[in-house]
Amino acid sequence: QVMSLIFDGVFDRYPTLRIVFVEHAFNWILPLMWRMDAIYEARKSWMDIKRKPSEYVKDHIKFTTQPLDYPEDKTELLRAFEWMECEKILLFSSDYPHWTYDDPRWLVKHLPEHAREAVMFRNGLETYKLPATVPALEGQMRVF
Repeated sequence: QVMSLIFDGVFDRYPTLRIVFVEHAFNWILPLMWRMDAIYEARKSWMDIKRKPSEYVKDHIKFTTQPLDYPEDKTELLRAFEWMECEKILLFSSDYPHWTYDDPRWLVKHLPEHAREAVMFRNGLETYKLPATVPALEGQMRVF
């Protein structure tokens, strides 16, 4: 329950806590961030949290990209990526080898260029504290 974690001050009490939502989609978080920020602005004088709820989301919660639900007009998806600052909160996942997997090439094509490396690679390393891998050798294919 994202709202409870934030409004109950869990991230203020446990500032190093990080949560990853795996295979829960992510497109629902943007309107929830707007709603929580509106609630905060209207009631912040008697709330115990120290920052806007959307800031807690961006600092403490990550979402995997699978399943990737998107509107018919793909420009709306790009706007959503920008608004949510996807480079801060998304981790690539495909669900491969299941038949409903999301093709990483499609995702790379639709991510904002500045967010590709973070979403497809860096956020996973940082979130799970994995060692960096060796860069692709000349002549090897990179998808972004």
